[in-house]
Amino acid sequence: MRARENRRRFEGAYSVRVRVEHVFASHKQMAGDFVRTIGHARARLKLGLINMAYNMKRWSYLEEAAA
Repeated sequence: MRARENRRRFEGAYSVRVRVEHVFASHKQMAGDFVRTIGHARARLKLGLINMAYNMKRWSYLEEAAA
């Protein structure tokens, strides 16, 4: 009984969680577990480049799917 109530309550959250976890898994695959840099600015730059690479990969996939 309690499992059904939880399932109904969190149905919307599951779809969001799946999308977010996919993004983080892709980032982890590209960069590994840790950002190993010296300094906050370099870490931000590295994460920004990883985000840009992910967005470009996603964009190319969506372009192919639309064609």
